[in-house]
Amino acid sequence: MVNKTRIKNTAENYDAGGRVVITILMAISIFLLVIFWGNQPVTWENFKTFFMDMGMEVIFFAFFIVVGIYCWYSYFQNVVRKPKEDILYLKEIYNENVLLFVDPKGNVLMKTVRFNMFDKKKSITFEEGKYYKVLRHKNTVAKIIGLSSKKFVANKVKQSYWLNWYSPMGAFENIMLLPILYVIAAPGVISIFLSEGFDKIWGLLYSAFPVYLIIYDAIYKMKDRNKNS
Repeated sequence: MVNKTRIKNTAENYDAGGRVVITILMAISIFLLVIFWGNQPVTWENFKTFFMDMGMEVIFFAFFIVVGIYCWYSYFQNVVRKPKEDILYLKEIYNENVLLFVDPKGNVLMKTVRFNMFDKKKSITFEEGKYYKVLRHKNTVAKIIGLSSKKFVANKVKQSYWLNWYSPMGAFENIMLLPILYVIAAPGVISIFLSEGFDKIWGLLYSAFPVYLIIYDAIYKMKDRNKNS
């Protein structure tokens, strides 16, 4: 279903500028939600009315808040916390310098290896199917120490639903694109169910393409899961 184009993000870089931007957007979103809600009591009826009046704004504010929390949690787990020693299984070498490791729980970790172009001798020769001693964070590999004689039986490889998007244009792995697609589709889908008259037609036309891409991704993942089960 998906062509051979594969884009992998190893999640090793945490740009300071990006963290500043997402933090500002998260703070603005929280501030505006509080301001727009006002002093009204927190009840289900008030929430439904609020959502009917400002559904699109609520969706975008909630998205930036969730993304901001996720980014800071990921930064703490993969940068701030001290890495620990572990044994990982090298499942795949992608594009000759991206290593895809699997831990005993089936979690996938990626590491970009940069060799000196003037030095043909590599300190470590990497082979798929081998086990390596590493220093690792929760989702990333900080340092590869060397080959390990220890082995383990890995659980079934876990693939994140939200960080992998499979589309007619190709596969985008370990990149937060699918949640954005849901956010784009949400106003149209909500309009179909909650609006009347022409607004329903607008909602259908607006959400048709992103919903198609979401369904395409879900079917691909379902077939892939059944194939590997």
